[in-house]
Amino acid sequence: MEKTFPRAKTTFVVVSKNKAFFSDNKYNNCLYWSCEDVCVILRFLLDSSFIKFGVDIYNQVTGIPMAANYAPLVADLFLFCYESEFMKNLSKSNYLNLIVKFNNTYRYPDDLYSLDNTLFQTNITAIYPKELILLQSNSSVLVSYVFRLRYSNP
Repeated sequence: MEKTFPRAKTTFVVVSKNKAFFSDNKYNNCLYWSCEDVCVILRFLLDSSFIKFGVDIYNQVTGIPMAANYAPLVADLFLFCYESEFMKNLSKSNYLNLIVKFNNTYRYPDDLYSLDNTLFQTNITAIYPKELILLQSNSSVLVSYVFRLRYSNP
């Protein structure tokens, strides 16, 4: 979050009934969250994850419970930060050929598709942290790499 707000060059995430966006402007019937607010909320959600196993209740201390409503969004934000940083570094280094190749890479909740990008696999470690395991599912002429994303706690 600390990187996202400066990039957006705004003070708040504005949340309305139908959408959320960055802004410095005030709108009726909206919630306004600063970077600090978002961090506090995320920390609360991540620290307050409990699971029930039989009659016992456990506090989940590693990972995000995938049944939680916020899980896909938090996972998306986590991965986006790494992917955005990678693309920004390519842009700064003027690696336009790589930027074009990665233009056909798509991520879904736990899948990653890289179309016609033979350079994807050699750049995985430059994009994602070592704790994120990408398991190659298949490959074909059209889809160079299809990966399942898994998080490993070292």
